[in-house]
Amino acid sequence: MVIRYQGHTAMERLAIDVFTFSYLNAGINFIDIAKLKHSNIRDNQLFYNREKTKKLICVPLQAKAIEIITKYKDEKSPYVFPILSPFHKTEVQIANRLHKVLAKINKHLKKIGEKLRLPLPLTTYVARHSYATVFKIVQEFPTAIISESLGHSSEKINAGLLGQFR
Repeated sequence: MVIRYQGHTAMERLAIDVFTFSYLNAGINFIDIAKLKHSNIRDNQLFYNREKTKKLICVPLQAKAIEIITKYKDEKSPYVFPILSPFHKTEVQIANRLHKVLAKINKHLKKIGEKLRLPLPLTTYVARHSYATVFKIVQEFPTAIISESLGHSSEKINAGLLGQFR
């Protein structure tokens, strides 16, 4: 339902694309999405080190994810998404930009969620944990495997988060 939503503005479309990309790519979080570079993509696979835990994550890219990557391709920027640019050089500039864009994306996602009459506020966090919930409940994957795919340092973290979405 959310993935099929047609955004009416560039920011709405970016919000839906970030949500969709997260869901399709093992729940990759916003910070890691924002920092993705084209060099993280090889042979239709996404390779990146999770910012929070430094774990190497490898995810095969689905057709819709490749479509989103292609949509935002900009030869002037090494980044996959138009969130960061070569202008953002210092850690402070990067942190400020990420905070600002995440707030905008979540604001738009919440409005989209309201339009779709979803039972909880829609955020990038929901995309990440919707992925985990589908694999736990529908696919019956063990929590340890889901935790690993999310890049968590502990299975306990994922177990607590899954409980929120049941």
